[in-house]
Amino acid sequence: MYSFDPDRLAKLEALRAEGQNPYPSMPAGAETPASSAALRDEVAAVLTGAAVPFSVVDGRLTLTPAESAEPRKAMAALAERANVALATAGVPDRWYGGRVMFKNEMGKAGFARVVSRDGRFQVYVRENVLGADFAAWKAIDLGDQLLVFGTPMFTRAGELTVGGRGAVDGLTDVDKAREQSVARLLLVGKCIKSLPDKWHGIEDAELRRRQRYLDLFVNDASRDTFVKRSRIVRYVREFFEARGYLEVETPMM
Repeated sequence: MYSFDPDRLAKLEALRAEGQNPYPSMPAGAETPASSAALRDEVAAVLTGAAVPFSVVDGRLTLTPAESAEPRKAMAALAERANVALATAGVPDRWYGGRVMFKNEMGKAGFARVVSRDGRFQVYVRENVLGADFAAWKAIDLGDQLLVFGTPMFTRAGELTVGGRGAVDGLTDVDKAREQSVARLLLVGKCIKSLPDKWHGIEDAELRRRQRYLDLFVNDASRDTFVKRSRIVRYVREFFEARGYLEVETPMM
């Protein structure tokens, strides 16, 4: 039998008692969240056009300022320059979704790192922007599925983040180019079993085979292997179909 985390089950019931559906239908326009890879490519194109230096390592896009005696100030200045470029390019707000693998709460604000089907991205939230949606942020645990509605921006640390621009009344033009929160955040899937240790992952080979879905949650290498295998099989099938071959299942012959 399956066993679930009692604390998470209690949170699940608390959400239902408050009238919140922990497994809701997708809102209009969010049935297919935007691609993380497409987000990275779109931002890279804007930065290239604006001559803003950046690097992409293991699928993660970050700014790369020139060497400076004050690296933090240099990075913050470059982030503001990048955000002005994104605002000028008019990159629109979109829905992004995935599984929360890291959460950092800072009072009335916070960050989360989210893994989607084709990459990962960071999310920035603030209570004064989210309003009622901030309650969903407080209820989120590692492993939960969420949806956010926002636009790409860079934090002062130079990391690409789904956030927003100009979402708060009274902001100056300079403020609008700085880091702001996503406009919407929805909990769309409550995880009721704790994930493995984030540093060690799943080291038990038997467990990895028996609970492959869990292995795919936490191990990038396993997930990449499955993606590559799917693409190889599809390519081989399309290659032979284009040449008139017929695919059959041998047990039927």
